[in-house]
Amino acid sequence: MCVGAPLLSGAESRARDRDAIERLHIPGIVLMENAGRGAGAAILKSHSTHLQRVVVLCGPGQNGGDGYVVARHLFCAGVVPTCILVGASEAIQGDALPNFRAVEALGIPVLHSEQPEQVGEALSCLEEATLIVDGLFGTGLSRPIEGDPRRLVECVNQCEVPVISLDMPSGVSADTGRELGVGIRATRTLTFGARKMGLLQYPGAELAGAIEVVPLGAPSPGSATGRLIDEAWMSARLQPRRLDSHKGVHGHVYVIGGGPTTTGAAILAAMGAMRAGAGLVTIAAPQGGVHELQSELVEVMSDVIPEGMEALDGFLENIGRRASSVVCGPGLGFSEGVRRLVPQLASQLEIPVVLDADALTIIAEDAGVEMLQSARGPRVLTPHPGEAARLLGISSSEVQADRYEASRALAERSGQTCILKGAGTIVRQGAEILVSDRGTPALAVAGTGDVLAGAIGGLLHRLSALEAAAAAVFLHARAGKLASRCDRGLLAREVASGLPNAMAEVFSAR
Repeated sequence: MCVGAPLLSGAESRARDRDAIERLHIPGIVLMENAGRGAGAAILKSHSTHLQRVVVLCGPGQNGGDGYVVARHLFCAGVVPTCILVGASEAIQGDALPNFRAVEALGIPVLHSEQPEQVGEALSCLEEATLIVDGLFGTGLSRPIEGDPRRLVECVNQCEVPVISLDMPSGVSADTGRELGVGIRATRTLTFGARKMGLLQYPGAELAGAIEVVPLGAPSPGSATGRLIDEAWMSARLQPRRLDSHKGVHGHVYVIGGGPTTTGAAILAAMGAMRAGAGLVTIAAPQGGVHELQSELVEVMSDVIPEGMEALDGFLENIGRRASSVVCGPGLGFSEGVRRLVPQLASQLEIPVVLDADALTIIAEDAGVEMLQSARGPRVLTPHPGEAARLLGISSSEVQADRYEASRALAERSGQTCILKGAGTIVRQGAEILVSDRGTPALAVAGTGDVLAGAIGGLLHRLSALEAAAAAVFLHARAGKLASRCDRGLLAREVASGLPNAMAEVFSAR
């Protein structure tokens, strides 16, 4: 039960085209025609007021071929574009070649950027454009853009007109979202057949602008590197409750956290668990934090984390009997007793455990993430880039440079479900990758991660570790969007309060 829109790597995108050609007997030139015709129709529909001077940038490869098809369809609709060919016309091959010849036969102007006498004219044409179509480089680009192509891209990025990229913004890796030398800053990206992985990660997601999938006339692949956590994915997993249900059948979440000066983190995690549907929640805190918790809590029970080793064994046995899941780490602190507790809890409990915040730091510093390979039950790790870097022994900039690779390394080394938080949150378990394109910058505030950890705990009673993690990511992002007024000023408790509204949207969309 995958559901969720497919997310393709660059290699998978090209393999999909080969499959359509070889297995389904759809000629490649038909796929190119479908892509260019669909893109042309989208441009005519959404940018009708910017068609006075359209410029189509075309590379020597198949992305350039898509550009020639767009140019031809614009011409047939009464718009005369100018094409700028980047590269030698002799290098044009495959399905792009007949489309290039069709453009020439129609008399559509083609400027050759490699011819010195036309470089200045090409740059002037860009500067005077009212709309630019980017068909320079598609999913196959693997090296930085340099030389004349870079000069053209930089010129495009200075133009204050709509820029429409075909399949991928040129200069953006289809696999990682990294900028290869320099990337086109698009107003809109018309991606063909399915979204590409790089369109979900930054800076690619920002450079792409609004994203629209243009059908190719071939079915979406049954298997894909990733899947989007979207409404269809959520609707297949989030089910209404039976009318005769009671608190005892909806799980008991233990939140292990809330040290003397950080009780708020544990409270927020508890709120996240309850708002996500947990029937019962208990916060177990170090001795110094319990009094403060008891004065703050109404709906949540409290417990004390013991200090001695013998008492810890009994404490863990009690949790194993009473709880259906555990959220360990929010505001937990780093006392000697806590440092003894976390590795034991992470390895010994047979029920699902969410490892968050301070628990992740303790594992990184004291035990190593590989220790989770032998854990007796499912574990969900929730690192932000800094925590992921500590777990992997690399820098946070290295994590952010290739978030998919970082998530793969975390899942492989731990043998568990991992959430790499941040814009374009990635949920990974083994080879399965689920990605979120939701959220708001307003979520970048203290406490929202605690709410997410709690929400995962609340969902683990009914869902698998991977499903609970992805569902919580979706609901958390949507709740933040619903609760925020703009891109800042959001309170973490408002995110927790918004979780039921986010669920209601999923139910109403059925």
